[in-house]
Amino acid sequence: MTTRKYWFFTLLLTLVGLPLLQVAGVVLGVLPAIVLRKWIPDGDAPIFFILIVCLVVALSFSCVAAHYYGRRISPPEEALSCYGPFLLPAIFPLGAWIAFLIVLDRFGLVGDELSVFFFYPPLDISLLALYDNLFFLIPFVILLYYLIPFWAFRVGMKKAGRSVGLFSGNIRYAHGLIGILVLVCAAQGWQMQRSIVPKEAEVQQEWGMSEEPYSAFAEESRLPRLSAPPSLQISSDYPRLDGATAFFPIYEAAARAIYVKSKDGAEDDERKFALEYSQTPYAYSRLIAGETDLIFVFAPSKEQEAAAAEQGLTLTLTPIAREAFVFLVNEQNPIQNLTLQQIRAIYSGEIDDWREVGGAAGRILAFQRPSGSGSQTIMEKVMGDMPLRKPLRERLSIEMSSLLYAVGTASYRNSPAALGYSFRFYATGMNPVPGVKLLAIDGIEPTAENIRNGRYPLIFDVYMVSARPLSANAQKLRDWFLDDEGQRLIAEVGYVPISPPSRTAFQ
Repeated sequence: MTTRKYWFFTLLLTLVGLPLLQVAGVVLGVLPAIVLRKWIPDGDAPIFFILIVCLVVALSFSCVAAHYYGRRISPPEEALSCYGPFLLPAIFPLGAWIAFLIVLDRFGLVGDELSVFFFYPPLDISLLALYDNLFFLIPFVILLYYLIPFWAFRVGMKKAGRSVGLFSGNIRYAHGLIGILVLVCAAQGWQMQRSIVPKEAEVQQEWGMSEEPYSAFAEESRLPRLSAPPSLQISSDYPRLDGATAFFPIYEAAARAIYVKSKDGAEDDERKFALEYSQTPYAYSRLIAGETDLIFVFAPSKEQEAAAAEQGLTLTLTPIAREAFVFLVNEQNPIQNLTLQQIRAIYSGEIDDWREVGGAAGRILAFQRPSGSGSQTIMEKVMGDMPLRKPLRERLSIEMSSLLYAVGTASYRNSPAALGYSFRFYATGMNPVPGVKLLAIDGIEPTAENIRNGRYPLIFDVYMVSARPLSANAQKLRDWFLDDEGQRLIAEVGYVPISPPSRTAFQ
């Protein structure tokens, strides 16, 4: 057989034939795994078992094909021509992975699920990518898919009386290159394992807080009612309200008390459309765009102030309540208190192990929120002039409830190593998650009393923010929140009213 024909048929086998056989093996491997599924306990074990069975069956198929091919074909004598078609396809996915992850890291993205498209057969690799703590093994699995059939091919050649040196000629360089690529890929996978937040696809469904219990017009709302009709009643031209995740019960409670049906029999929809719950970044965007009148949030970030200034607007901030910014750990973590200095050192990257702050030895997994969110803006103020460390990369956008879930379940490699932050009422009243505890800061617990007396060191004002001249009804609503009725409603919802005025070192 000529060298050209040999390369053609062997590349056809390695690039098309073997992957198809391996995929067939994966499909057939699922069948016995499903049959044996009833003896496997629930959890991740069934998927892992299916993965192993599929891998064994797929490699068995490819080895039989490669062995038979080695016995039938007459390869050239030069080693690179003989073994190259089996080794070069291993170089491509390994090299592509290195380049792909470098690009992802450069742009702050995570695409381990996307990166499997560079590998084949895809099903086994995709299954392995489900496991954060096994991700660094992917390059070794890629190598198995080629080295094992490669050895079967050599055995087949020997059975036919043909043999070529394993390290003769240029083939030794191919072996060395593959070894280097595998080690680099494994190192990248290990680093990614340490920097990726675990998948939380079911967080919102399982633990996520629904706004329905705090909806102004829900039949079974948790929102309190004033003991007497409020002095302010609005039956038309309802002010459009929006705000942060942590504060929508405030304006929903006010609307429940103040927004009444118009005398002409307007339906509830007209009142409901005046209320939105779009979270801090989008609430500021909608306010600047003129889509809402008042938003209930913390002070804006520099970027949000700049966005308003670009539109020729000035944000007007009216404080109405006080809230504690709190730090969270898993209840299995022995740590009960951190100092502000320790918090800043952890989130700047100076401290990376719980042992350095009096806990058990182990890496601190310091969770952060997306830029522009209310809690992230507050965190930047807490850090002062110290820069925030590069955050753990996210597979999904981390909502506040997702962060609480990740801390409370200690789901990251089954270790109570996580540290996160939120707000007192959100973490204890709106969306309490089992397994989460709040830390004292500088020895002071984040209680409502310590917020009122100003002892807790991380107290921040909650604001009503406007960007344009307010309508008559919106002005009345703003003034009402500052009166005794509005302040009493804020307290009954579960927050700390602004009076007496709060003092915080971070404003």
